[in-house]
Amino acid sequence: MARSFVKTTYPDLVALESATLANTKIQLSANPCDILYCNIENPDATNKAYVQFFDAIATNVTVGTTKPKRSIVIPAGSTWDGLFTVPMSFGTALTIAATTTREGAVAPVTSLIVGCIDYLG
Repeated sequence: MARSFVKTTYPDLVALESATLANTKIQLSANPCDILYCNIENPDATNKAYVQFFDAIATNVTVGTTKPKRSIVIPAGSTWDGLFTVPMSFGTALTIAATTTREGAVAPVTSLIVGCIDYLG
């Protein structure tokens, strides 16, 4: 199946109208996809945060219990501006959440700000 480019610039995506990311899981794609680029800001000047990426539909994810496919740390007061030369691939679906640890369930003190997540889906 051919994949097409999807640019999820927020707050365009209805599920993310708040443009913030915390420990509430958000499904970006219900189908296989490949992430090409992410821009996510951690506005908290004191505490680092983690973005968890799950290769599953949201109904199959329990944040803090389901093991993420990948977790990315975003240091305090910084922005992760990640361009992947080799896309981050998800064979089932793509769901994300932000927490205080790599595989935890606790929300960051300050929600992360998602600039965009571009993917082939």
